[in-house]
Amino acid sequence: ALKRCLHVTASESLICASGRNQNDAPVVRIYDTNATFLRDVQLGSDATTTIVLSTDSAQLLVGDSRGAVAIFDVEAGQIVREYKPHTASVRGAKWTSDGALVVTGGDDGRIVAGDYGRAAGCISFSQPLAKKSPITSLDVNGDARRIVAGTRAGDVAVVDLALGLAHNFEGKDPVAAVKFSGRVKGGGGRIVAAQN
Repeated sequence: ALKRCLHVTASESLICASGRNQNDAPVVRIYDTNATFLRDVQLGSDATTTIVLSTDSAQLLVGDSRGAVAIFDVEAGQIVREYKPHTASVRGAKWTSDGALVVTGGDDGRIVAGDYGRAAGCISFSQPLAKKSPITSLDVNGDARRIVAGTRAGDVAVVDLALGLAHNFEGKDPVAAVKFSGRVKGGGGRIVAAQN
């Protein structure tokens, strides 16, 4: 069965949702904020677990239950890159604000960051978290130097991409959402984490 996924762009100008078209094929449907249908991007399978548009809305990332990611050219509706950064479901994905990196988190407890749009899929960071608990939420700060991820075990990890280090903060309850909030001196940003 097709899992329903929803993504609203940061500018709140586009909405995309997984679903089925009139021929019952799995698709990601893209709408403007007036709920006007713009286009479908046809998917190859029903295994979709996460979707996210690039910051310029030119590319669509689709993660699936096999740990694979496909990046589509939205206008052409064609896959431009496929890779398998995880050994289990992809649960979260984020493009950096400059569109240079794609960050994914999965049920395998790994955070993976790579330049998949420009280079040949070079991985710049791939790290299992201390407890290898499934990733439930992730975010990238404004200058694309840090990633924050929440886990089902209740931990919050902050990853410094420049240093290749992950700092883990233990919690008790599953993390529902993590977010960098605002800007602070040095471009770090404050972290907000919500537990169930």
